[in-house]
Amino acid sequence: MRCWIKTGLVLAVAASLIPAHVTPASADGWRGGPAFTAGVATGIIGMGIIGAARTAPPPYYYYGAYNDPRCHPGPLECRSFASPCFYNEFGEYICPLPERRCFHRAICD
Repeated sequence: MRCWIKTGLVLAVAASLIPAHVTPASADGWRGGPAFTAGVATGIIGMGIIGAARTAPPPYYYYGAYNDPRCHPGPLECRSFASPCFYNEFGEYICPLPERRCFHRAICD
């Protein structure tokens, strides 16, 4: 994912430099114009992309028993988990319904 971000950033910088070479040089003062606006917009977008890429959480990789070539998923097992009862803010006694969870346990040879 970072590969296309770097490629896009390089293309954005290159695209912002093209209008700077096309506009004629002028000694009579500073003129903002569309090239300056395009450069500022490219900088803001590029910094946003870099900031988002730097603060993104790392991808989650699971290195468990299923990645071992000697292991395979076993039969489906289901269990019920009951949450504890509690009093809510109105003083009512609440007992949640049991939750049923199913999973495949890894079987390794």
